[in-house]
Amino acid sequence: MNTNLPVCDRFPLLPITAGSFVYNILAMIKFIHFADLHLGMENYGKTDPNTGLNSRLFDFLHSFDQIIDFAIKNKVDYVFFAGDAYKNREPSPTYQRALAERIFRLSQNNIQTILLVGNHDTPYQPHKANTLDIFSALKVPNVQVVREPKIIIRQLADDNLQIACLPWLSRLQLLEGKTPTASAEKMEEFYREKLQNILKELIKKINKKNPSMLLFHGSIEGSTYGSERSVMLGQDIILPKNILKNSPFSYIACGHLHQFQEVLKNPPTIYSGSIERIDFGEEKEKKGFIYGEITDHKIKWDFMPLAVRPFVTIVAKIKNTDEPLVKLKKEIDKKKIKDAVVKVEIEGPGEKLSLIRESMIIDLLKDAFFIAGISKNSTDSQKITEGFSDTITHTSYHDWLKTYWTQKGIAKNKIEKLTQMIDELLEESR
Repeated sequence: MNTNLPVCDRFPLLPITAGSFVYNILAMIKFIHFADLHLGMENYGKTDPNTGLNSRLFDFLHSFDQIIDFAIKNKVDYVFFAGDAYKNREPSPTYQRALAERIFRLSQNNIQTILLVGNHDTPYQPHKANTLDIFSALKVPNVQVVREPKIIIRQLADDNLQIACLPWLSRLQLLEGKTPTASAEKMEEFYREKLQNILKELIKKINKKNPSMLLFHGSIEGSTYGSERSVMLGQDIILPKNILKNSPFSYIACGHLHQFQEVLKNPPTIYSGSIERIDFGEEKEKKGFIYGEITDHKIKWDFMPLAVRPFVTIVAKIKNTDEPLVKLKKEIDKKKIKDAVVKVEIEGPGEKLSLIRESMIIDLLKDAFFIAGISKNSTDSQKITEGFSDTITHTSYHDWLKTYWTQKGIAKNKIEKLTQMIDELLEESR
């Protein structure tokens, strides 16, 4: 790594949610910031009969298309992608084609697109091509891939827009070919300091007279981890908040964490979040992207919710009823299950649970897109009496394991760590 830093009709787009803003009447730059596309995430999908592809692919592409349509309609100047285009480092040609078709649409509409390399895009060996390098190799107009820290200068009418880029940097990249010789604790300190020093060098090169942004993929101190913790690879090198606070950037566009959040107000430091739900840990999270306007050094930004596949959990307690199926139906009717990924949790005495057959539950859920799980928890023994049904053999292994470990009384933070370790082992075996 060079440390000498160079200068669809199914779901309509939802109304915007206002963010913080202040701006003046000088020349304006319009941009979109999004991240964590994760094409290839196939949890809770089924085979589409017309294409033979996993149906969840179309959910992620539908969200992506909403962003692109918005960019073209509103004639934005820039699209900033803050990393993680795919689920893994070796995406199928089908997924690569789907991404390329959409990036090409932006290119053809003269929208400057900056693609930052994330951890899911980064090969284990630094000299191998990453999943986005094809756009650089083909010299696609208006598209730039950033795999190393750098500052991109864009000429404007009156001044220059400076785009500082800090992609995901692995420990191997930070070592720059050297062999670690210190203890694990000392090495972690070394990695943190190295990452901070790289960012400090970027900041030094910023001309404070001109507007600037930072595009970053990684974790910032104080940010909130969501359920995506189980799909991120490796232990993160945390960037401290203080190094960003009151920095010269007009806006800091972050990727890597799937929950939309504002980490700092000055300057606005935003994780746009992922653009589609991955599992039930994100059931209640809004998914979307950021639309922003920079005028001089002033920023206006808004979180734009996307219409995404709903996830719905139905909990039915049937202890005090003589008609458990009727009680279950009432709970289902309270929820909007049409086209949703649904899981059902039923709790009650074993004799009443036995009156509700799987076929009855499936019939009540016929409008759902996918039945992710059906569990029956007997209050007699505090154990799952029937487990998951045969209809959910394609459910995420995360949910199976989390259910098992929860029943065993393992603490939540330990469950998250165990799930992360399994993900890392699976990723290394691919």
